[in-house]
Amino acid sequence: MNWKSFTGLIIIIIIVGACSKDKDVTGPTIVVHTPMQGQQINGGDTIHVTATITDEQNVENVSVTVIDANDVSVLATVSKKPNTLTFELNISYFFDDLQLPSGE
Repeated sequence: MNWKSFTGLIIIIIIVGACSKDKDVTGPTIVVHTPMQGQQINGGDTIHVTATITDEQNVENVSVTVIDANDVSVLATVSKKPNTLTFELNISYFFDDLQLPSGE
């Protein structure tokens, strides 16, 4: 699968900031380490998702969803509740949805 062209799976990381008296007007910083841009993924592969997520207030919730080009979820959503200023995300998905051909 060519991640560079975004014609296949897209990984979306959604961050929800903490609720507090001080309004958090600056969004979190997300640096995705893997998968690498242009990385090929085929049916039966394991997708390793690693990222560093930081926020000046708090990273309360992190959800990762793998979707296809039609915004349809193809693997289970993984949710974490780090409740820290910096969170090192490290999860693995077994890409077992053989309905999505390799490279799409």
